[in-house]
Amino acid sequence: MALFPNFLAFRAHKDFSVFLSIVPVFFRYVVWNVVLKMALTGKLTKKLVENLGAGRHGDSGGLYLVVDPSGARRWIVRVVVKGQKNVKGAPLRTDFGLGGADVVTLNQARERALEYRRMAKQGLNPRFNASREILTFEEVARQVHIDRMPTWKKVLAD
Repeated sequence: MALFPNFLAFRAHKDFSVFLSIVPVFFRYVVWNVVLKMALTGKLTKKLVENLGAGRHGDSGGLYLVVDPSGARRWIVRVVVKGQKNVKGAPLRTDFGLGGADVVTLNQARERALEYRRMAKQGLNPRFNASREILTFEEVARQVHIDRMPTWKKVLAD
C-alpha cells in the first residue's frame, strides 16, 4: 500500500509543507512540472519522452511510447478496425509501430496515429493501406544525379 495513494490526499495532508521544505528544489521541479503535468493532462511532453522509465506510456487516442528496460524507445498506436473481428468474434484491436522515438518526434507520431485511426474508422486496415511513397528507378537515378553533380569536375578533351 502506498503511503499516499492519491496525490490530492497527500497535498491536503498536514505534513505537505514539511515535504516541500526538505525535498531539493530540482526534485520539486521534476515532480511538479513533468510528472504531474502528464498525470493531469494525460499527454506526453518532449521532456517526458526523453526521461520516462521502462514501460508503456499513453499519450492519447491510442498512441503509446514503449520504453524497454534497455532504454530503447518506440511509438505504437492501438486502433480498432471498424467491421473486422478477431477469431473470438470481438472487434479487431491491433498495434502498429510508428518508429523509434529517436527518429519520429512526438508531433510526427501524433499525426501518424491520427492517420491510422482515420483509416481504421473507415474500415481500412492500416497494415495494408498505409500510404507509402514508392519511388521509381528513374526518380531515384535523377535524384542521385542531381546530388552528385557538384562533385564532378569538368574535363576538356584535348
